[in-house]
Amino acid sequence: MALPDLDSNLFLYLMRACGEAAKSLDPAVIAQACSILDHICSFIFRQTILSKLPPHWLVRKISEYPTVLSSILNKILDVALLEDTPVQFSLSRPLLPMILLNKQVIEEEEKNEIIPFICYLKKEKYISSYIFLITDPPKYLHSISWIIHLS
Repeated sequence: MALPDLDSNLFLYLMRACGEAAKSLDPAVIAQACSILDHICSFIFRQTILSKLPPHWLVRKISEYPTVLSSILNKILDVALLEDTPVQFSLSRPLLPMILLNKQVIEEEEKNEIIPFICYLKKEKYISSYIFLITDPPKYLHSISWIIHLS
């Protein structure tokens, strides 16, 4: 079976499995899942922004299911911002391409859906981290561990 003929259900399963693996308790699993997501999202970003060729099959699959990346991004942000995990760098790797691919979605959904459900004690920290993330993603990624331990 050639990869362009990859069944949509299988593709969705693989992407969602990577998103769930990013919430794992095992640091090695988190690192591998985030590395996979980083490679996929970076490739998609390069193909959509820089390529003048017809869209790659992976870009077409992601465009068929636009909510997949945003839901994975929400999971990674929740883990990176709200949990104390030893693999912050691994969690930060896929953030930049995912943010760049989903900037409008993030700005709308995060403020309206995610922030209201965060417990009161962590809400202020999450909001300040979120604002910093949206305004300057590269700078945020360099200082993610500082923000996580901000109290």
